[in-house]
Amino acid sequence: MTGAVSDDARHALLRKARGLGQPMLEAFGAGPEGGGPLVARGDFGRYQVKEVDAKTALTKCQMPGEPYSLNPYVGCTHDCLYCYVPDVAKVDRTQWGSYAIVKRNLPTVLAREIQTKPPRVVFMSSATDPYQPAEGTHLVTRRCLEVLAHHDWPVHVLTRNPLVTRDIDLFRRFSRFEIGMSVPTFDDAMRRHLEPGAPTIEARLRTLRTLTDEGFEPFVNIAPCYPFSGGVTARDVAESLVAAGVARAYAWPWRYRGGVMPALTARLPATVARPLLDAIRDDAHFERQLTQLHRAFDEVGLPLNPHGHASRTGL
Repeated sequence: MTGAVSDDARHALLRKARGLGQPMLEAFGAGPEGGGPLVARGDFGRYQVKEVDAKTALTKCQMPGEPYSLNPYVGCTHDCLYCYVPDVAKVDRTQWGSYAIVKRNLPTVLAREIQTKPPRVVFMSSATDPYQPAEGTHLVTRRCLEVLAHHDWPVHVLTRNPLVTRDIDLFRRFSRFEIGMSVPTFDDAMRRHLEPGAPTIEARLRTLRTLTDEGFEPFVNIAPCYPFSGGVTARDVAESLVAAGVARAYAWPWRYRGGVMPALTARLPATVARPLLDAIRDDAHFERQLTQLHRAFDEVGLPLNPHGHASRTGL
C-alpha cells in the first residue's frame, strides 16, 4: 500500500468510501497455530480495505446471452499485473491491487432488484474476484448467493481462490450453477511475478479436485494464457487438469496489451519481462501455443475451447 498516492488517483470510489466498522480484520488463511494474524483496522496485510454503500447490484454484462454481472467488491487484491479492469474502468493501473472496497449493503440492494428484473444468468464477477481475501471477513458474496439461491436464479462463479469451497452448501441449492477457476499459468514461479497476491497454482488445483469430489463439474479459464515457462508443457497442463477432475477448459490470448505491457516492464525483472513481452506481443506465439494445447487436450480427452467461456473476463 502506498500512502503517498491520493485516493482520487487510485480509484474515484476510495474518496467516498469509509474505513471499516469492525475493530480488527482477520487475515485470510490460518496460521501455524490454526488462526490468522490480526492486522490493524482498515488494512488487510499489504492492502487497504474500505466500505461503501452500493446503489445498484445487477448490471448488464457484455457477454453472450447478456447475463447480469454482480461484483461484490471494487478492486481486487490478487494484484494481477495483466488485469483488464484498470483499462476498462480508467483507474490507475500502478495502484491496482492495493485496495478492496466492500459493497457492504449489496445483498439488500440485490434482494430489492431481484423482485423487478427478469431472471437471467448472474455472473460473479466481471470486475473483481468474489472470493478474494476480504470475503473471508465480510461475506458479501455469500450473502448475495443466499438471495440468489432463495429465488433459484442461475449463477456462474469464476474465482482463483480456495475460499470458494466454503460455500459448497449454498451451491447445492441452485438448479443451475457453474463454477470455474482462473489458472492462466501452471508455473508458480511465474505466478508469483505476475499475480503476487493470488493463491498458488497448487492450491487452485486442489480446490478444483475438491469441487469435483463434491459432485460439481468445474471449468478452468486459461486466460490470459501465459507463455509456457519453468519447464511446463502443454501435456503437463492437460494432465494436471484431468487429475483435478476438470470438465472443460477455455483459453485465449492477452488483452489490453497497450496498458499491460508497460506495467510488466515497470514491475518485473528484465530477465522475466523481456521474453514475456516478446511472446505476448506476437499473435503467432499464442496460435502455436494453442495448437500444442489442443493436441495435448485431445490426447487426454479433455475439451478445450479457444474462444472463451460466456464468462470471458480473464480475471
